[in-house]
Amino acid sequence: MPSYLAPCTAVLLMCLIIGRANGAVEEQSYFFGSRAVTDVLCQQMTLSKGTQTPATVSYNTNLTTKRIVMVTVNADKNSILGYTVQIASGAINSTTVTFNVVGAAYLPYNIIFDFYCNP
Repeated sequence: MPSYLAPCTAVLLMCLIIGRANGAVEEQSYFFGSRAVTDVLCQQMTLSKGTQTPATVSYNTNLTTKRIVMVTVNADKNSILGYTVQIASGAINSTTVTFNVVGAAYLPYNIIFDFYCNP
């Protein structure tokens, strides 16, 4: 390896080690479930920039016939600080689901949840 690349390699390796030190894979977007062409956006919720984490986001359709079939979760801008999302309770393909969001102590961006339901 050329000597001029050694500092870049060391910095890249350090970033990878620090970024993954907690063992969790942090991302900027997630999705749960799958969506048919006929499914509709039934709810949108936002965790605002500055929200303290961990935080929870819940949605209940309040209808036994309408089920949550897919949820997308997206940060509204890119950042070196990612976040993780997991289903805390409920489930996809049910009427209720609750997510747990873990990230920076205070979110540096908005996180938007789109809940898609069967018609």
